Amino acid sequence: AATAGGVYQLPAGVCATNVAPIPANANAFTLEGATGGPTLLEPSNLAAPIIETGSDVAFSLSGLTFTAASGVVALSLGGSTTPVTLSGDTFTGNLGEGAVSMISQSTQPNVISGDTFSGNTSASDGAALALYSDGAYTVTGNTFTGNADTASGNGVGGGGLAILASGTATNPIQVTNNTFGGPTAGTGNTAYGEGGGAFIAMEHGQALTLTANSFENNRLAGAGTATGSRLGGGLFVGLTSGSTSYNVVQSGNTFLDNTITETQTSPTPGRDAGGAGEWVSGTSVQSTNDRFVGNRVGVNDGLPPEGGGLGVHATAAVGSSPGTPAQPGVFVGRNDLFSGNSTAAGGWGGAVYVGLVLTAAGDCTGSCPGSSLTLDDSTIVANSVDAGTGSQGGAFWGNPVDTLALANSIVYGNTPQPESYGFGASTTTLRYSDVCTESGGPTVPTSAGNICANPMLNADGTETPVSPTLGTGSTALVPAGLATDLAGNPRISTALGCAGSPQAVVDMGAFESASHLPLIVCSPAPALLVVSAVSQSASKWLESNHLATITKAHRKLPVGTTFKFTLSEAATVKLSFEQSVTGRKAGKKCVAKSKHNAKKHRCTITTTAGTLRIAGHAGTNRVRFYGRISAHKKLRLGTYTVAITASTAGYTSKPARLKFTIAGPAHKRK
Repeated sequence: AATAGGVYQLPAGVCATNVAPIPANANAFTLEGATGGPTLLEPSNLAAPIIETGSDVAFSLSGLTFTAASGVVALSLGGSTTPVTLSGDTFTGNLGEGAVSMISQSTQPNVISGDTFSGNTSASDGAALALYSDGAYTVTGNTFTGNADTASGNGVGGGGLAILASGTATNPIQVTNNTFGGPTAGTGNTAYGEGGGAFIAMEHGQALTLTANSFENNRLAGAGTATGSRLGGGLFVGLTSGSTSYNVVQSGNTFLDNTITETQTSPTPGRDAGGAGEWVSGTSVQSTNDRFVGNRVGVNDGLPPEGGGLGVHATAAVGSSPGTPAQPGVFVGRNDLFSGNSTAAGGWGGAVYVGLVLTAAGDCTGSCPGSSLTLDDSTIVANSVDAGTGSQGGAFWGNPVDTLALANSIVYGNTPQPESYGFGASTTTLRYSDVCTESGGPTVPTSAGNICANPMLNADGTETPVSPTLGTGSTALVPAGLATDLAGNPRISTALGCAGSPQAVVDMGAFESASHLPLIVCSPAPALLVVSAVSQSASKWLESNHLATITKAHRKLPVGTTFKFTLSEAATVKLSFEQSVTGRKAGKKCVAKSKHNAKKHRCTITTTAGTLRIAGHAGTNRVRFYGRISAHKKLRLGTYTVAITASTAGYTSKPARLKFTIAGPAHKRK
């Protein structure tokens, strides 16, 4: 009955109703809540959604509260090729199959923005928000707190959000500026299996953007029997189907105090748990300005707990058959911070675990595609694996086929040692980083600009004025486009060199110091360099074939001349021989004469006929000069000006000039 584009505002108060499935191809319309108070929608029939739509309905909700649905999902939106908008709505206390389930084939983004999801539960996927099929989705500015996926076993997961693409999906998905969990107990979201805060599995033709999201105090926990691995306390990112990974671009996200605490029980003991902050499975992630702080895998149920902050794993697609080609996990981090992450005793990788293939047939035991971890301009400090048998890699753990590459990064104070464990020598690259050679770990080449020193950092990972990592990175290794550091300061700074001239410098680690002025240490600056008392023995002389030399003795010669000058200190002396010649006017400039401008107005132009450099000493210097400036070149007859300058340690004196004439060649005496 809605008119096309109609906007219908419901009154404040409680409305107990079930809107029957809105038929396909209904007119586009919007339902709004009251402006003067909340509009609560509750079901009158607990066996049906509060609102349900069919296909191809351009449907919008704004300012409504959905609550107390039981046994079914509160809002069911299905099969539409037209976009749906949910804006400023509240979904709370829906205890059946969750709050919102949406199936879409729309190529235009379905927008879920500014909504609040709290205290919803589901025995299926995504207790708060579940998005399916191959539609485009934009999830932005929403809050997910206290939602729980209560499926026994591991299920698919997603305590707050679940996104599962299918078919031949190519539409992009954006998840930005959302809050998953909060700083106090009970505000986090919970799942039994994967993705305590969010679970995302997409197709290889899609692209996922994750920007400025907060994952805090989310958990994988519960009393149910885990029938599979428990992965991604804050976020799980993996494949839906197919044999090719997809690209994930994530930036500015925070993974804070997420945990994996579920205890394994029979009949399937020996399942692993990993990636308390984030778990990356068979996908390629580029991460910038992400923080992994205080996340913990707190259980060991027969297999080592893996990656307190991050897990990067090669895997086949979810539900694939045995023999399906596996895809490596790839994680490239820039300006990332890993601090205070941990695993239980016997674990692998206090900060990051890089792992083997997992297929439907089980763990890869033969020829395995290696996963990779690359960290540029990042800080990895104070991560740990609890002491115990099998505890390995306070910072990183990998297999010999996996790849580890560090540049301009800090790895320090992670326990146990070696901080980096298991990667092959040929698959480990360490450049311009603060990382130490440790027994059982990789050999760190100092020739590649690496250092081994306490970085002397503040508690938040920023550098102090005495940090040895200040200005010791390589500007050439800063990735293209990385203009700022984790705090938003310029990534490459300007410092003063020994000569007082500016030079580009970069720190190791995720943060860049605001000032490097006192940090470039050099020998005492020389006194002001001066060339003085300049004279010559003859201003008109004959030239010969002798080369110029410095001499302390002086003997006036009929051939050549002797330039005399005093230096305030030892320096390299440059003699530039300048000559004024007749040129031709070219506009406001005077240029050399040529056949094309021979009839233009005459002018005078100064050219440099040649230069020579001689090592001078402090005090009086005499340069005996015969007209030759190299073994193969001498000045022609004519009048010249010689400009004498001295330079050392980046300082250059003011020039002093003398004028002379070469009258002709010297003749041998009979």
